[in-house]
Amino acid sequence: LLTPDSRFDRWLRGDAHAITEVERAGFALFRGIGCAACHQGVNVGGNLFEKVGIFVTIPNKAAEVLRVPSLRNVAVTAPYFDDGGVATLPEAVRLMAWVQLGRELTASQTGAIVAFLGTLTGSYAGRPLMA
Repeated sequence: LLTPDSRFDRWLRGDAHAITEVERAGFALFRGIGCAACHQGVNVGGNLFEKVGIFVTIPNKAAEVLRVPSLRNVAVTAPYFDDGGVATLPEAVRLMAWVQLGRELTASQTGAIVAFLGTLTGSYAGRPLMA
């Protein structure tokens, strides 16, 4: 699914007003804590396979190797994970930070990353995607 021209794409092309200060802070945090090590490239993921549960195993889930998903449109594609076991994006972000990076995020940090992820929502067939 190709959904070009997200606000993040416009910001990368030089539109300084395409994303907010909170969203920029979320992007900096996303890179700074290590999310971008796996969620990288033009699709912000989708090009690697990684073990799920590097630091901590997800409750009721076996550690397995899965494709790192693209985060394009992630804000409008709930539920999350391969089994749809997580209902909200903030919970998915918090859980992934813990199990993949060994980091416990504050509510403010989680909110900033979620705000950034919202900038990755594009358009399809000329219409903005919505939840």
